[in-house]
Amino acid sequence: NKLGDLLKVKSDYQTALEKYKAARELAEKIGDIDDIAKSLRNISSILIRQGNPKKALVNLNSIHKYFDDSNQKSLIPRILNLIGMVCFELKDFNQAIYNYNKGLEIAKAINKINDKPALLHNLAEVYRKLRNFDIALNLYRESLEIANDLGDLTGKIICLKHIGYVYYNQNDFSEALKYFKNAVILNKKINNSDTYGDLYLNIGNAFRQLGLEPKAIIYYKKAKHHYLINKSRNELKVQKLNKKMKELEWGIIEMLFLQ
Repeated sequence: NKLGDLLKVKSDYQTALEKYKAARELAEKIGDIDDIAKSLRNISSILIRQGNPKKALVNLNSIHKYFDDSNQKSLIPRILNLIGMVCFELKDFNQAIYNYNKGLEIAKAINKINDKPALLHNLAEVYRKLRNFDIALNLYRESLEIANDLGDLTGKIICLKHIGYVYYNQNDFSEALKYFKNAVILNKKINNSDTYGDLYLNIGNAFRQLGLEPKAIIYYKKAKHHYLINKSRNELKVQKLNKKMKELEWGIIEMLFLQ
């Protein structure tokens, strides 16, 4: 499971999934209930990231039978978080809200503060999707505050990026830029290429909305550079970026001819 965790951090999801499945098989052979529950949770998290929410839900539902015999009851907030993520992917937003709130309630009861930022952030994502931006912002900021207290750099970057999304969704592109750029500054400490790619893409989109096409192209090129570091899993993103850049470059050329 620990090797799988390292691979997941590097976004090598397929290899991580193989390690988690191997961990589950070993746990079943030796009858380690705790590790079976943990492995099922880890497998589900990868399936969600790979776009298989229904398979993830089957795994998650099978975990509950192990809790009565397991010492892993502290995993319950994380399990509920994952179930909420599955419900979100399946567009069952009411169930997503229920599971995230239940997870927060249990995390508070058993003093699992480390689980709160992800639950709050994902709950905020539901409200952003429902375009209830005030609630979403409050939840993101609460998540950001806890992540800051915990020294969780990745959590802080994710919150800043998504607060930027809220302002972008409200057409406040200048405010969105501030949060995207602050996230870039923090990402320099962990140097995650895919995160750089996403953030530079967001900055490029914001500049494009502000009518600053040359700046948008600069950041699209930066995004492409970082996406190409992990080309195999970012191929679709690179194709979309190439299309955006071509559209902008032709637009700039047309404007020069019209002047």
